[in-house]
Amino acid sequence: MTNELRNRNLNPASHFSLNFFEPINKLLESYGAKKVFIEGDAVILSIFEYEDTPYQWLCVSHACGLARKILQVVDNQNVKNRQNDLPELELGLGIAFSDEAPTFLYDEGREIMISPAINRADQLSSCSAAVKRSEYGKRLGRGVVVLAPAPREIINKESTDKLIRYNVNGIELDFPAYYKLKSELSFRRIELDSGKRSNNDHLLVARYPDLEGHMHVLVIREAAVTLWDGEKAGRQAADGRCYYQVISDPEMIAYAIEQSNQRRRPLPDISGTTAEEKTTAPRLFH
Repeated sequence: MTNELRNRNLNPASHFSLNFFEPINKLLESYGAKKVFIEGDAVILSIFEYEDTPYQWLCVSHACGLARKILQVVDNQNVKNRQNDLPELELGLGIAFSDEAPTFLYDEGREIMISPAINRADQLSSCSAAVKRSEYGKRLGRGVVVLAPAPREIINKESTDKLIRYNVNGIELDFPAYYKLKSELSFRRIELDSGKRSNNDHLLVARYPDLEGHMHVLVIREAAVTLWDGEKAGRQAADGRCYYQVISDPEMIAYAIEQSNQRRRPLPDISGTTAEEKTTAPRLFH
C-alpha cells in the first residue's frame, strides 16, 4: 500500500492518518480505550477497569465492540481503495485479558506499559503465511481459524499455546478474555444451520452498553481447533480445545438476532449496521 501511494506521488503518512488513524481515534472515548503505543503497522490499545467504577466493569465487552468498529473503518477504507485501484488493507485483531494490574515504566515522562496481555494480543492477531498461501487458506476469505500443528510442522511465529493462526480482518478472543466476557454478559447459545456450520461451531449472542449508553449486540463464534498437516485442516484436535471469534459480518449478526428472537424475548435491532456498512459487508464467513 505505501509503495503504491508513493508511486502515485501521494503521501502515505497523511493518507493513513486521514483514513485510518483519525477515524479510529474518534472511537476510543465511547469504549474507554487508550492508545498504549504504535509500532510500525501495529496499534496496541488498552481498556482498564477501576475499583471505584463497578458499573463500568465491561472491559472485554467494550474491547469486542471497539474491534468491530475498527474493522468497519477498514471495510470503508477498502471500498475507497477498490474505487481508486489501490491494494486492500488486511489486518488481524486480538483481544487478551489480564486480571493483574499492568506495570508502568517512565522514559523522560513517557509512559511505558508492561503487561502479558500485550504479547498475547499480538499472537492472537497474527496470521500464518504458510496457511494463507496454501490452497486451503486461499478459500478462507476473511475471518479467524485456529489450527493445531501436526508433530512435524513448525510454527513460524512462537505462540504460548503452540497453535497456528489464520487471521485476516478477523477478531480472536483468548480464553481468559472469553471467561471474563461471560461474567459481564448473559449469552444465548445459537446453533448454526448445517449450511453455515464448520468445525462444530456455534454462536453466542448478548447485548451490552458502551460508555455513552448506546446498546449494541455482540455475537461470539465458538469453534473447535482442528489439525493442520501443512496443506489443509483435518479432524478436531485431540485435546478438544476451542477458539473464540468476535463476529463482524452484519449478515451473521442479523442471523443470530433472528434465531435468538425466535426463542425468547426479542433482542432490539441494534446490530450497529448502517446503510454504508452494509455496502462494505464481507461476502465470506467462516
